[in-house]
Amino acid sequence: MDRYSEEFATLVSQWLPAPDEAPVDWLRRLPDEAFAYFQQGVATFGRKPQSPGQRRGRLYLLHTALVLMWIRWDREQAKKKFRAEAQEGTRRTGRLTTLEYYRRGGVLVDYKVEDWLYQPVGEWSVDLSSAAVDTGALSNTSLREKMIDQSVVTMSLDQMRTLLKMGEIPSPDAVSLS
Repeated sequence: MDRYSEEFATLVSQWLPAPDEAPVDWLRRLPDEAFAYFQQGVATFGRKPQSPGQRRGRLYLLHTALVLMWIRWDREQAKKKFRAEAQEGTRRTGRLTTLEYYRRGGVLVDYKVEDWLYQPVGEWSVDLSSAAVDTGALSNTSLREKMIDQSVVTMSLDQMRTLLKMGEIPSPDAVSLS
């Protein structure tokens, strides 16, 4: 775990966040490799990590949550917030890194998150690439027509998760970063 912590510290020092930088902008600067680890960490939610990659991924998510809090608040306030909200902050960080993973993989064109820690996750906005949607399997006819007519469709994260559950967009495991 110490090795992974040092590895993450090196990553942050290479892509140092600015105090006034939006958390999503900092995430966009990180290398693809970090997102492969993040996805392994997300896969552990609800259970214990089973492999070194999953342990690394979980640790990366924890540390990223703390970095995102440091971007928003000063170090002391961030430490207090992290102690009080580590689990929720880590889960939300997992969701945020998954959105960036989807953006890099071409499923999303963009996403908008006003406040990653406190805004209801279902209200986060995503710009879904219609090309990533299996429109033939789409049961909602008005959404299917919109996907056929428009190359990008804006929706809430809740709507996107519904499409994911229905198998109409690829799971993160089926997305590759190129």
